[in-house]
Amino acid sequence: MAARGEIPYLHACESNAVAIRLYESIGFCLRNTLKMAVVQRTE
Repeated sequence: MAARGEIPYLHACESNAVAIRLYESIGFCLRNTLKMAVVQRTE
């Protein structure tokens, strides 16, 4: 990807510390944060 000029990125919930540590251990770093909302349909 880097050879093609592409930048990979991942999304992880802030509460998912295990995933964040894993991503950081393989070279990813925090670039930005965003707010997310989960909407569920009620039946």
